[in-house]
Amino acid sequence: MDVMLGGESGFELARRLAAHHRDGGPAVILISTLPEADFAGLIAESPAMGFLPKGELSADAIRRILDGRGGSPPRSSR
Repeated sequence: MDVMLGGESGFELARRLAAHHRDGGPAVILISTLPEADFAGLIAESPAMGFLPKGELSADAIRRILDGRGGSPPRSSR
């Protein structure tokens, strides 16, 4: 999910999805054209599985995050 969704925040939408589902909701991976460092605090507080720069977005990169092997470290609060 893009961190900037026009009029809505991807961070806020990820929080709402997680809060709406008992099991934590769907797996969310945050993406952006901006560097991860620009969002470090928001990413750390997010229920998302991780973060990928759009330039690195690929099926393999997504699999690594879902398997816990890449991208931003998984959040312990999930």
